[in-house]
Amino acid sequence: MRKPNRLVVALVALNACSIAALLASISGVGVLPVASAQPDQPKPSPFNSGEKLNQMVVQLESMNRKLTDLEKKLTSGISVKVTEMPEVIVRDPAKKK
Repeated sequence: MRKPNRLVVALVALNACSIAALLASISGVGVLPVASAQPDQPKPSPFNSGEKLNQMVVQLESMNRKLTDLEKKLTSGISVKVTEMPEVIVRDPAKKK
């Protein structure tokens, strides 16, 4: 029986490692640990809804102020000056296309 070639054995082993890494990345399992970009800052907890609610309240108050300003402008009246008017074509309703 023939001895296996070392190069073939090495290529098969490399192939097996590549397939394992590919399957791990597809399944979402990390092969190598990934360093976080900002390790000093704590991750926000998904259970800390109080902070999120406060942010939402601030944003809603801001939107409410903007909407109130728009309503005031609309109720006080808007001045419109037409500088160009497209040609108006009046069609005879008795005629059909």
